[in-house]
Amino acid sequence: MAEPMTPQERARQAAITAALAELQAEYAESLPNLVSDLNAAGAAACAAGDSTALRHLQTLAHRMHGAGGSYGFRGVSLAAAELEVLLANQEQAKRPFDAVFAAKIRAALEEVEAVTSHELAGFAAARAGSAI
Repeated sequence: MAEPMTPQERARQAAITAALAELQAEYAESLPNLVSDLNAAGAAACAAGDSTALRHLQTLAHRMHGAGGSYGFRGVSLAAAELEVLLANQEQAKRPFDAVFAAKIRAALEEVEAVTSHELAGFAAARAGSAI
């Protein structure tokens, strides 16, 4: 059986929990801009179809994949991971960029946007409920 926490340990735990909640809220606030950046990079990649633009899109998807999970937005992380894998598989297979691949990118971007909107709504509702 675990020892009961001292008042100092409880205070420290509460401070850590509050700091993490603040970081999560800051990330949630930045998510719409991150999705916008991802969409802009996706549009540029689909217009250019070159490896530089595709790598930039993959980098942004990779960052969203990692950060989303770290800040508790699992759905965002998974949707970004799907885009990241789509891009990595295309690059590894050395397939030419075509309209079918562009459509897959657009569909993956739409999924990231939809999941992000859904998770942000849930996050806002949970915060509103905890403030009562």
